[in-house]
Amino acid sequence: MLVEMFFTEMVKALPVEARNLVDGLPMFKSEKELQYAPLQAADLLAWHLRREYETGEKLPRTNGLLGEHGHLVQEIPDEVLRGWASHHATLPGVPLIQSKRQWKDFRTDLKKLIDAGIDPSKVTGPGIYYSKASTALGRTIDCFRRRLFGSRHLSP
Repeated sequence: MLVEMFFTEMVKALPVEARNLVDGLPMFKSEKELQYAPLQAADLLAWHLRREYETGEKLPRTNGLLGEHGHLVQEIPDEVLRGWASHHATLPGVPLIQSKRQWKDFRTDLKKLIDAGIDPSKVTGPGIYYSKASTALGRTIDCFRRRLFGSRHLSP
């Protein structure tokens, strides 16, 4: 659910030409499954190429990973990356999830919402949310309970 929420928003921010190249959500599979070996090899090559670019030194293994027909490489200019960073910094909630601790807390809270039957992508701000399975009668009773007793007496 978390990947779907963020990936969907990321794709919306892409230029139309790039959006047309995206075919569905990312899939996370085990590297032990042989059918994904080409993807693992591409990931390994991308890691080596990025490391060479960042450090300026040639890694001995990189040439062995390159194919004889070459590879598609897309360089993203620094100004584009800065633009993405500026854009994402304006998204609601981003300042709340910038440290590892904040991410861990966020994932814990997100799991609680999902376990309660609440779709986190429908949460638009502070408030009271109900699962899809809750009945209109249950919501009405809860509303009256909150009005009569206040929020500190919500426990059934």
